[in-house]
Amino acid sequence: MTRVTSAPACPSVLQLLDWFDRPRRYILILERPDPCQDLQSFCEENGCLDERLAKKVLVQLIAALKHCESRGVLHRDVKPENLLISTESQDIKLLDFGCGDLLKRSTYKYFCVVVSILTNCITVWYGNATEKDRKRLQRVVRTAEKIIRSPLPSLQTIYHHRVHKRTASILKDPTHPQHGLFTLLPSGRRWVQVVPLSCCA
Repeated sequence: MTRVTSAPACPSVLQLLDWFDRPRRYILILERPDPCQDLQSFCEENGCLDERLAKKVLVQLIAALKHCESRGVLHRDVKPENLLISTESQDIKLLDFGCGDLLKRSTYKYFCVVVSILTNCITVWYGNATEKDRKRLQRVVRTAEKIIRSPLPSLQTIYHHRVHKRTASILKDPTHPQHGLFTLLPSGRRWVQVVPLSCCA
């Protein structure tokens, strides 16, 4: 990370202020922009980015990645959770170089990319998939496990975690359009009871 944050720095990369070498671990002192949140949480609370903001984010992200490349570093784990966005200026900061590597001509390990695809793209498909499609997606995951030679979390586990996180976010925000779906009716029920009526000839 010292390669990426050494002067001249890039404003779209989170800065390393200091670091310490301790037995069994490193301690990193990083800048903390305020107010800000990760892009994943920002989108969950505010909905999808509009075209203007999406362009602004992408321009900054590309600048950050080009800066990393110029320093001989490959991030390898670009995802919404690894981007901080200022809630005032909408400027972003790329962070978390834990999966990063130095640029090289030989092949890289697949693990980081596979996990990123699994937790973002595949779980979105999983939510609206038929039972047949879900089995196909699970086969994709099993194939990925063979490639990276490491176990991966199940799609169902990841999907349920994301649904629970999203539900908790809606419950905390009374202004959210879907908040009423989780509010009890005056009767104490969560849904209206429907009683079928029969008509006699």
